[in-house]
Amino acid sequence: MKNFVLLLLIGGLIAGAAATYEWLNPPPPAEYEIVYFGSTTCGACAKWKQTDLVAWRQDPASAAATLHMADLPGGRGAWTGGYGSHHGVFMQAFGKRRSISWPSFVLLNHGEVVRVKSGAGGFRAITQEVRREYVRDQRRSENAA
Repeated sequence: MKNFVLLLLIGGLIAGAAATYEWLNPPPPAEYEIVYFGSTTCGACAKWKQTDLVAWRQDPASAAATLHMADLPGGRGAWTGGYGSHHGVFMQAFGKRRSISWPSFVLLNHGEVVRVKSGAGGFRAITQEVRREYVRDQRRSENAA
């Protein structure tokens, strides 16, 4: 029984030290980017642009993430550099897959892939994460003032 209590005390001490470290050294604020991958011939991409994209651009939280648009003309050449300056992100997110669904979205934080989602629902999931960070930043700003 004494060993059990001693283990609990040591575990609590370690957990407390870890929590204190996190409190004293918070992670840097998120630096989100969203990269849209689609095709000029994709009907779902066109619909997303008319609905979700318009709504996102009107959302104040959209200021928390830069949105990059990468469309393939004709829907060919994704793995051979068709996405131009976004080809590196594309390969990091989709390089091992044989095919992808359009539209697809990649959430980056400080240049690293955090999430990869497809379809309008995937975009909404990604923007929800960005929105949470936006709200956290707003609260930090209010508390600092």
